[in-house]
Amino acid sequence: MRHGRQASAYQILNPGFQYWFENELDAVAGYVRRGDWWAIASGSICPKKSEAEACRRIEADAAKDGCRVVYVCADETLKQLLSTAGRHAVVTLGAEPMREPSRWPLRLKESASLRQQLNRSRNKGVTIHELSPAELAASLNELKAVVLDWLTTRPLPAMRFLNDPRTLDGVLADRRVWVARQGGRAIAFLLASPVVMRNGYLMEHVARRRDAPNGTAELLIDAALRGFAASGCTYATLGLVVLSSHVKEQMAENPRWLRTMFSFARAHGRRFYNYDGLERFREKMRPDGWEPIYLITNTPTFTPAALYAAGAAFCGERSPAGVVARGVGKAIQTELGWFRTWMNRPTVKPK
Repeated sequence: MRHGRQASAYQILNPGFQYWFENELDAVAGYVRRGDWWAIASGSICPKKSEAEACRRIEADAAKDGCRVVYVCADETLKQLLSTAGRHAVVTLGAEPMREPSRWPLRLKESASLRQQLNRSRNKGVTIHELSPAELAASLNELKAVVLDWLTTRPLPAMRFLNDPRTLDGVLADRRVWVARQGGRAIAFLLASPVVMRNGYLMEHVARRRDAPNGTAELLIDAALRGFAASGCTYATLGLVVLSSHVKEQMAENPRWLRTMFSFARAHGRRFYNYDGLERFREKMRPDGWEPIYLITNTPTFTPAALYAAGAAFCGERSPAGVVARGVGKAIQTELGWFRTWMNRPTVKPK
């Protein structure tokens, strides 16, 4: 809460992290070990003047553990700090939208389709309420049920690291939560984590039940942005969009093998991760701009091993190959179900 600058800084309080501390520098980093790599969430959380030294000490301690370091979801500041000496490799992973919450009403006024979407959910009886700490504690089981229902719609098994659905089992003291209800029943919620040094919040999770009306997610974001503006916040983000088209120029500088892999993933991986749909949703919320997000390693070149380690961090204790295999199996089951439904459809005989 003193030094959090990165959008993901508060997320290291989620379950599953190990911690590196350096009391002399007032620094902490959250990481997971995967093979002979430390996957660091964003970078060191410390005073800005100490960040370069904190990274040096992280990398030295990782080396003592027999590991190299990959900084996952690093921001522009860390890129500039580490890329100048030539001892680190940097690749662009995607981008995250950012906005000034006070500008949201004007942005909303400019979009008739978005206003229609909000009204659609209101007309279905959806109401939004920000939970007090006491209300949040009393609603945890209800919100966890929403998460479980939401996960059944995901094509891949639940992710970990900086995309962990177990956020409600982590530290909640400084987070803000809005809940959407219909007929008194919780159907969705938005959880936001503080980004203190930017005077704002990361809208970390927007989870909804399968039967939540269209527009519910947008209505939650609308309420959160208005809440941020009312409390004087000047920054908000919905988080990373992997392989975003808004950083095409930066991604063109990635190694050729990585560009090929990313192009293949975007072209053929939609059944597992809807890159285009996620980006369109972020764009629909009319951000003020997009900020690039990077992977950085303490190696001269970025290697497939570093990419595998970063991917493994998100897969928890499972291997990336195992996660993809389960996703393929689930996709096949889903498509077989669609095929059976199509084959069993009633036929209309001509009169």
